[in-house]
Amino acid sequence: MVGGIKAVVWTDVVQGTVMLTSVILVFVLGIIKVGGFGEVFRLATDGQRLDINFTFDATTRSTFWNCFFSAIVVWTSYVGMNQSCVQRIVSLPSLKHAQRSLFLFGIGFAIIMLLNSLTGIVMYARYHDCDPVAAGFVEKADKLMPFFVQDIMGYLKGMPGVFISCVFSAALSTLSASLNSLAGIVYFDYIKPRIKHTESRANFIMKSIVLFTGLYCIAAGVIVEKFSSIIQMLYSITGVTFGAVFGVFLLGMLVPQSHGRAAFCAVAASMLTMLVIVLGAQGRISYEPLPTSTESCINGSNLMQDYENFTSLLLMDSPPKESFNILNISFNWYMVLGASVVFIVGIPLSYILPPGKDAKFDPKLLSPVIQPLFRYELTRADELPEILIKEIPKS
Repeated sequence: MVGGIKAVVWTDVVQGTVMLTSVILVFVLGIIKVGGFGEVFRLATDGQRLDINFTFDATTRSTFWNCFFSAIVVWTSYVGMNQSCVQRIVSLPSLKHAQRSLFLFGIGFAIIMLLNSLTGIVMYARYHDCDPVAAGFVEKADKLMPFFVQDIMGYLKGMPGVFISCVFSAALSTLSASLNSLAGIVYFDYIKPRIKHTESRANFIMKSIVLFTGLYCIAAGVIVEKFSSIIQMLYSITGVTFGAVFGVFLLGMLVPQSHGRAAFCAVAASMLTMLVIVLGAQGRISYEPLPTSTESCINGSNLMQDYENFTSLLLMDSPPKESFNILNISFNWYMVLGASVVFIVGIPLSYILPPGKDAKFDPKLLSPVIQPLFRYELTRADELPEILIKEIPKS
């Protein structure tokens, strides 16, 4: 079978192999350039790059807690609620195959994230006394990785090309799955009910959707390149939607009394709240980075800034902190806050608002943790046109 989800999966396999190979090569060659593991961790320790911030300050950019909770929301949403990922899981032949694939995904994800984090430490060790951003060699921190690759691999013919192929593989892997899923959703949910369906017409329409969506992504990529921090921009945008999606799924799984009307109001309240916070925070928040040095860059380049002025700027007293303001919270909390708003609004409204006339309640959709707490009387689906459910009060 050619095309469809099989094509997406097999291209992901090839692209994933290229990505993993490239990440390992960059990591290993970087360690060799610096002088070994011991030297890397010594320099990182001296530069306070291995210190973990355990404070509960919501305005601090990155702490253990905001990274931990935001990662739970992001990756639970992606793996369990994102169409492109769920589509692959449900296409597997059995539950055991799905569980096995998720287990392998977890291992692979942990390896990739560990390698990426260690590569960041290697980059710091390489430039601990010559910060390319402060010296003017690169415009912003998002461009450090290509600069690092050219620095450590540029003398090896073809190696920078391997890194470029890694970047393209990562982008195409994400896009191929997302475009495939988006085309299916748009066609079957919005277009098919309104037209006369034929295979040829469906094929043409979905290919057209993929084409125009791909062009939109290319245009968006040109715009994103102008942002100062891609990570912060990504978390700000997804904070408006991801938190609401995560929250409404959990609301349906954990609150038996929840229904469509309450869920709709909760999602609307969450997205509106997060939109106000994200827009209000623009231009308001500036994070102070850890100190860096350009000491070894002084001789030999007219592109760098004056070292004394740079270090004095880093060592100057920080401005006094103002009283807590919700607009000052770290972008890492956006998705967690969005999900919390869904629960804060959705639970009371589930009891206040009546469900719609066509509302159906299926206890199988509740979390296995919640199901034992409630007893239901079911009528078999093959005996009636729909499942009739009546809660039995506990004696």
